[in-house]
Amino acid sequence: MALSEISPFCYQEYVRRTQRFASWTASFVQNSSIYGRAGWVAQFRSYTYSRPGGSSGTPPWQEGVLKRAEFHKKLVRTLAGGNGVMIGTVNEIMKWGGLEPYPLSFAGDIREALHVLQHETKSSPWTPEDLANLDAGGTIASLSKVYEMFDPHKWTIYDSRVATALACLVRHFWTGNNKEVDSDILCFPVPRRHKVGWRPPQGFPTVRGGHQGSKAFVYASWLLRQVAEILRNNPKYGAPPTMGQPRAYSPLDANWQVYHVEMALWMLGDKEF
Repeated sequence: MALSEISPFCYQEYVRRTQRFASWTASFVQNSSIYGRAGWVAQFRSYTYSRPGGSSGTPPWQEGVLKRAEFHKKLVRTLAGGNGVMIGTVNEIMKWGGLEPYPLSFAGDIREALHVLQHETKSSPWTPEDLANLDAGGTIASLSKVYEMFDPHKWTIYDSRVATALACLVRHFWTGNNKEVDSDILCFPVPRRHKVGWRPPQGFPTVRGGHQGSKAFVYASWLLRQVAEILRNNPKYGAPPTMGQPRAYSPLDANWQVYHVEMALWMLGDKEF
């Protein structure tokens, strides 16, 4: 099933349509034992993307946050420079993600995409051109890594693991007497994963990029903003470990943000649950 386009195409309308699912997601992850871990804090702390224990004993979750802060500062700073400087920062992010670098010829398209993301508001509808500009010639799995680093408060990485986690959550939501409610905006397509025998969760399509990839990235980002807000506003969910050292993670906020939720979902999406 392809994702449909809400009208008006804006954050406020998506929140109106999906607030029930966002609240359910916050509670489900908090109260379910998934891979032997229950709660958002436990899932976030389990984050590991490289070597166990990180470098010099630094916890992998901490390395992940510090990398996001580093790339965020670099990307915002290099936007004021030339395309060569900007694509250099983009390719640092690609290397971190284990992906192929972008050629200099892609710099203009990526810059235009970041301009669209920078000027998004909660209530102003997107135009078809805005959505098309996010498809900057690469896969959504790779481009979204750049998009999240540009503003980790608002945008999420949308790769196979995050999308798999979302698909599994949607499937559980539908099973609990909500059979396929809002399937037109919750049937998240899954980017392909380079793993022998891998298949997307049953009933969910695959995606590479294009219109569906851009739309999935935007919808997922809007959903994660809602979840982060729910976690921030209710003490029962606990506090992310970044709360203990707020200065260390500047310019990222120490409390629950989109990037915290993304990192937890990335761990949940290692395989179906």
